[in-house]
Amino acid sequence: MEKISVILPVNNVAPYLRQCLDSLCCQTIQEMEIIIVDDGSSDGSAEICDEYASAHSNITVIHKKNGGVSSARNVGIQMAQGTYIAFVDPDDYVHPAMMEKLYVRLKADAAEICICDFQNVDESGKITRDPYRMNHLAPGVYTSDQALDALFLQQLTSHLWNKLFYRELFENITFPEGRRYEDIAVMYLLFEKAKRISKLPDVLYYYRNRSSSITRTPQMHDVDDALYIIQLVQRHYQEVPRQPEGLNEFYCGILSNAYLLALHTGADDSLLNRIRDEFMRHFHHIGFRRAMKNPYYFKFILLKLNLTKPVLKLKMAVKR
Repeated sequence: MEKISVILPVNNVAPYLRQCLDSLCCQTIQEMEIIIVDDGSSDGSAEICDEYASAHSNITVIHKKNGGVSSARNVGIQMAQGTYIAFVDPDDYVHPAMMEKLYVRLKADAAEICICDFQNVDESGKITRDPYRMNHLAPGVYTSDQALDALFLQQLTSHLWNKLFYRELFENITFPEGRRYEDIAVMYLLFEKAKRISKLPDVLYYYRNRSSSITRTPQMHDVDDALYIIQLVQRHYQEVPRQPEGLNEFYCGILSNAYLLALHTGADDSLLNRIRDEFMRHFHHIGFRRAMKNPYYFKFILLKLNLTKPVLKLKMAVKR
């Protein structure tokens, strides 16, 4: 059986790291290596990584200066020996049969990417509900075009961690370092290169919603990153013949998020107006009927009616 390389970027996640590593070390598939890229941890995570590597011959640890999750993933890909690659976030955990089930289905369907379902959990591991849940794609086998449509229509998440990839798909593809939205920056390119994508119904990944991530104060570079990913995708699809269905929904989703981030950072009206004008240009191609099917429908309508700013002010006043 071909080896699977699981890439685990680690940075200051000591409270959750053992649970993650334990879930990987008990995988039912045998031919699997775990590549841990310690991205400059200072909370004891690095020592935990070394401890597990000394106890498990299939674990390799790379210690590097902090460069961000994209940098760590790029290093992991360079080091990977497997025919297939999976990514896991170090504060999450996985089902013991995750890698085997993904691998078996991928091979059976002659696919190059296999996707499983996932479950949101809180910091203690309790199951939670995500109001913007997007993994609605039915189990089955999809063409590249079908998967791209589902991705941009937000019927399928761009997360890396619930997927197994044929390693050769990453040829000439790297994660943009120093940017947010790094998953979507590569996912549409991977879906374009894959001829067949398989989707499993099984919940095999447990994604932890951490309060520290949710409450992080937005910065202006977060807005810049949102606008950057839109420009990146727009430039790409100016050069390819087929425009995936749902591109306008995708742009509206990113722009509505960018508008909220800009409000939180105290951006001036010129930037807010520029973001809203761009949003309106894409919303024009969607209309209310199609927008109602989108998980971000409420955000879309508030921005369409220019109510996002007053609603946010009211919400902040109520909190006080």
